[in-house]
Formats: sequence, C-alpha cells, structure tokens
Amino acid sequence: MTQTTKGLTFSRFQGDLEKGFEAIPPRLQGEAIPKYTLTTGGGYFSVPPPGDSWLEALAMA
Repeated sequence: MTQTTKGLTFSRFQGDLEKGFEAIPPRLQGEAIPKYTLTTGGGYFSVPPPGDSWLEALAMA
C-alpha cells in the first residue's frame, strides 16, 4: 500500500511582515479553523524587485 501526502502551500508577497502575516495568528484565537490545520514548516524569503536599483539601496544600508 502506497501512502500519499496531500496538503496546501500558502505563499504571500508583502512589504511589511508585522502588518501582514504576523498579525494573523492572534486574530485566529478562539476560531474553529486552528483545530483543523497543521503547520509543518515555514520560512521567510526575500524577492528583490525588478531592476538593479535595489542593489544600490542595499549597498547604502
């Protein structure tokens, strides 16, 4: 018997973590959905904007 794993992948692009995804878990307290979800991993990844102007801004920081 072959066991398969199924699930969902959640991706989101945003400019400010505190105003976006980090604000969601406290709002879910007391809701039914956390009982039916299981987070097995996660991460934060940077995607630079198109062009080279971000390299100059990074060099100045």
